Amino acid sequence: QHLLAEDSARGSNIRVIWYELDPSDDAVAAFTRLNVGKIPLTEAELVRALFLRRARQDDGADRTAYRISYEWDQIEKRLRIDAVWYFLQDKPEGTANRISLIFRLAALRAGRLNTQDHAVFAYFSDRLGETDAEGAWREAREIFMALEEWYDDRELFHIVGFILQQAQGDLDVIAELLDQSSRLSKQAFSGFLRRRVFNDIFGKVAENLRADELGQEIDAQCRTVDYSSPGKVRSLLLLFNLATLIENQKSNIRFQFDSFKTDRWDIEHIRAVSDDRPERGNEQKAWLRQCRDYLRAFPVGPEQALAVRIEAYLDPDSHPEGAALDFETIDTEILTHFDGSRQATDHTLANLTLLDRGTNRGYGNAVFAMKREILLDQDRSGVFVPLCTRNVFLKSYSRIVGNVLFWSKDDAAAYLDAIVATLIEFFGQLEGPIQ
Repeated sequence: QHLLAEDSARGSNIRVIWYELDPSDDAVAAFTRLNVGKIPLTEAELVRALFLRRARQDDGADRTAYRISYEWDQIEKRLRIDAVWYFLQDKPEGTANRISLIFRLAALRAGRLNTQDHAVFAYFSDRLGETDAEGAWREAREIFMALEEWYDDRELFHIVGFILQQAQGDLDVIAELLDQSSRLSKQAFSGFLRRRVFNDIFGKVAENLRADELGQEIDAQCRTVDYSSPGKVRSLLLLFNLATLIENQKSNIRFQFDSFKTDRWDIEHIRAVSDDRPERGNEQKAWLRQCRDYLRAFPVGPEQALAVRIEAYLDPDSHPEGAALDFETIDTEILTHFDGSRQATDHTLANLTLLDRGTNRGYGNAVFAMKREILLDQDRSGVFVPLCTRNVFLKSYSRIVGNVLFWSKDDAAAYLDAIVATLIEFFGQLEGPIQ
């Protein structure tokens, strides 16, 4: 009725098909039957119609309906901001109204969310039969306000964002966090969240460990995990980024969950994996051309000499000395030039970082110096690069910054120490039960 009144005021020509139901009829079943084969309304649109109808019944005017419509639109606009939406969810909502997330959570918390068609509509149809529009709307609005509080609070944003990313936006997890936040103080809720993260990542119950044992467990697992456990490595690297941001109270930088979730992210080796070199001829030449182009940027010195050697191999017709070279020889010279020696393969956390798949695939098994150049160029152009990934290629964790063209064992050790120290600081004193 509210929407019809708006259209009528604009002079629209409206025709209404009116169906009278007996008091004993099931309104939800009748609605579903009558709309089979029609253009479907979204769940949120159906719920909105329920609210506006009940609001007009409550006050006999449009005051409550107008206010609910206004607040509804404000919530929808807020959730349409990708930074907000991807903090909460992993996937876009498509053409549906994003506010439907709020109503699904309301139905879930009431034990009414199921696989039946229009389950959310059925819940609110019953709920608005029990209470006025103001009361039912207040419940939905309070859910949104709790989510918005998490988003606006920088600490909660990063910790809750991590938990929801791990849970892939599972509504059950959001509902659980809503229940906990409603009964705990902010400080206690923060402690609950950190305990949950620790238990999920390290497979240990934080309450069963003393403070020194927490630190020992973090240290031991970070030093033993490797590339063969990609899920755990990815979680540790993501948490390292978030904990680093939280640690700096003066910073206003926030992790870009929207970029992190809409791009595909890899666990990338910082130093090239020496035993996983290009095998096909075209891949080998592409890799060598990449190296040559990078080395040519140096005006003089051994880099120029190596660039000439690569060019000779790539074009032996113009450089006869290239006929005596093979890929293994040239590849070894490149790795030796940048890494000092062909170090053993390192799949540990000390040699791993997060990188978006497009950039990762773009340089494949490039050496550290080339990866560094590409990453810094991406960062300068405004492409999202996680803070700790950027710090790795700036050698911010290294105790002594030596040759910036390669990643040494000392660099790797200092980086791993920084991860361990940051995570120990993040979890702090978590022994004992939640207060």
